[in-house]
Amino acid sequence: MNVKTLFLIPLSAMLLSACTHYAWVKPIGDPATYPADHYACSQAAIQSLPPVYKVYDPYPAYYGWHEPRPCFYESHHLRCPPHLRPLDLPPPPRTIDLNRSGREDLYNSCMNAHGWYLQPIDNEPANP
Repeated sequence: MNVKTLFLIPLSAMLLSACTHYAWVKPIGDPATYPADHYACSQAAIQSLPPVYKVYDPYPAYYGWHEPRPCFYESHHLRCPPHLRPLDLPPPPRTIDLNRSGREDLYNSCMNAHGWYLQPIDNEPANP
């Protein structure tokens, strides 16, 4: 077995498992109670851990911003010396919810307490 094969087998297994979708199932009891249970658990999680938003700016002072590099345009293409590349702009700031992960954990625990469990579902399309 060569090095490529040893690398590709675990990689393909990870990629296939990343495509798995999950659905809430209730093995014992009435599955028609899902809307009520979902609403109750959502409300409990939001009341316990309300959203706390923070602006996340990975480059607050244009970290890495340099003087213009000696690049030039040649027949509609940007050309730079081999050891340089065009300067990229930093990514824009984004807003994140600091309590999102904890709220999801509370919601999942509440749903489990109501008898619901996350179960992987098959992604293959049904053949007519």
